[in-house]
Amino acid sequence: MTSAVRGLAIGWAVTHNPQYAKKAGEWIRAWFVDPKTRMTPNLEFSQIELGHNNNRGKASGGGIIDGRELPTVADALRMLGGSGALTASEDAAAKAWFAEYLYWLETSPQGKADHAKLGNHGNWFLVEEITLARFVGDDAKARALCEEEKQRIDNNIEPDGSQPGEMKRVDGLMYSVFNLRAHAKIAQLARPLGFDFWRYQAPRGGSLAKAVDFLKPYNQAPEKWPYTQKAKMNPGFLNDLLEEMKKQKL
Repeated sequence: MTSAVRGLAIGWAVTHNPQYAKKAGEWIRAWFVDPKTRMTPNLEFSQIELGHNNNRGKASGGGIIDGRELPTVADALRMLGGSGALTASEDAAAKAWFAEYLYWLETSPQGKADHAKLGNHGNWFLVEEITLARFVGDDAKARALCEEEKQRIDNNIEPDGSQPGEMKRVDGLMYSVFNLRAHAKIAQLARPLGFDFWRYQAPRGGSLAKAVDFLKPYNQAPEKWPYTQKAKMNPGFLNDLLEEMKKQKL
């Protein structure tokens, strides 16, 4: 759903073909507006474990990461402005959905638990929260959240660029990239707010650039990864981050 809405919104923004906007509106209406079909604005049942936590999702908040793409719909709503994808009342209802979801992220036990995590779960949580804080117009909150990234880089990335917290997993290479992508997304979101995390070096010496450099030797030969990696990874898995480094002139 999130991929479809994002693609359709970009299609509208580039071509102004009303069919793209119409189809995007159908997705958004079904998921976020129509009382008969819309998702409740929380992830109370994500990664549900029957028989635990009153048959709700993980009390630790682990399931929140499954909603990490939801903010792309908020971005799509901005792109679709003036397209006729939604009526004014439907657009307001969709925006209200994301405001409610942000409130749940900030106040629920699951949200608080995930926010406190310093690994990939906490980092992707921060991506969601920063995006939605900006979406509802609370840049002060977004800046405060961006400040947290300094500690997260210091906690996650060693001076040599390794990410021990992710490398110890069964799929250490995959999770190292997954975690680094969360940091890169935070860097993208933070740039308009005055932060330059691609050039930031944490007190212990870790940085995003060093993390990319650490993984770079395995980009075309993931099978040479000297640590555990059970799932197959295709060459070129790091290309997007290498391209971002070029854009940053690093």
